[in-house]
Amino acid sequence: MRLLIVPVVLAVLASAASAQSPAFRQSDGLPLSRVIIDDLPASLDSLRLDVAAPNEPVFDARVERLSSGDLAMVVPIHPDVLAGGDVMVSLFDRDEPLGDPLPFRILGVPEAPGTMRRITQTVERGHAAMARASGMPAERLNGPIESLPVQLWSTAATREVFRDDAPTALPAALAGTGAVNGETVDPAISDALAAFFDLESEIDAYVARLEAIGAPPDPVTTTPVGEFVPRGASGGPDPSPLVWRTLYDRVDITTAANLSHFMRLAEENRQTANSLLLKWASTAN
Repeated sequence: MRLLIVPVVLAVLASAASAQSPAFRQSDGLPLSRVIIDDLPASLDSLRLDVAAPNEPVFDARVERLSSGDLAMVVPIHPDVLAGGDVMVSLFDRDEPLGDPLPFRILGVPEAPGTMRRITQTVERGHAAMARASGMPAERLNGPIESLPVQLWSTAATREVFRDDAPTALPAALAGTGAVNGETVDPAISDALAAFFDLESEIDAYVARLEAIGAPPDPVTTTPVGEFVPRGASGGPDPSPLVWRTLYDRVDITTAANLSHFMRLAEENRQTANSLLLKWASTAN
């Protein structure tokens, strides 16, 4: 009987020895590159990747199935953005570990000095082009937001972030003389990430299309939209008369030519927003 057991034990040991643990097909990669994971179990249900960098909280990496059928890690951005660094990647089938953590080196994002400075200049052109396409002088963006047509509200809000004469705007933060929402900005990292995600070409193309649209073919008029509110209401019945409060200005589209113009402008904005959202979804870790 003992002799019969020996071959069985040897077969089990040989099978265990031949079983391979998961492994990356390459040992390093740039952020957002796809690195195939070999030797995953056939019974795999749901793969999860946890990434550990020295002195940093554990973060996750996305998994993507390639057209070849292979599963791949979408390389995340290292906390040390420009330098990159070595990490350990733990693989799980749901919550069950798959072998030992795997070493991997995340390469740094290439530096791209001056990218954000060029983008801020292009965005300022975009503000003027958007105002012109809406039939308004660019100077109106300096006034109260409620005095603007509602389609310019997002433009006015963006201009507050990019204006070059405010210590709380992005240009001051990039120059080291201000902060955005109390947060300082690292110019080198901002330049590198903006270039890496190709924001400059996307914004350049959008602004060029806005400038090509130009001003409405016919004069534009606006109508205030608002509501009546009690004058000085402060608890209890208020006998004082109502007063008008303007919420925003509505652009009046009164000609077929202007209708076509504003439909084209709205479609351009919609397509650009969708493009940026899709890019963000495809690149977010």
